[in-house]
Amino acid sequence: MQQANASALAAYNTFPSMNGNVVPPEIMMLEPWYLNPLYNMATVQFDHRAIAWLLAFAVPAVGAAVWRSSRTRCVRRHARAGALRDSLDR
Repeated sequence: MQQANASALAAYNTFPSMNGNVVPPEIMMLEPWYLNPLYNMATVQFDHRAIAWLLAFAVPAVGAAVWRSSRTRCVRRHARAGALRDSLDR
């Protein structure tokens, strides 16, 4: 059995659809089913696109959450420093 590789690109060269389908009809055609992720071109290409979409949304979301968290922490730290400075000035 030959593994699905770059030939999957030739089979599904449209984006974001896969030859007009979101999920191609050939996605789980091999028997037994567990061979599909490695040997079925449609499944390999679908998995690759699903991971790409997941990362396209997850990376900016996590980045925004980290940025918001660090910004809030920085503001709190400066607020505490200002409150301490004000209490020492009295």
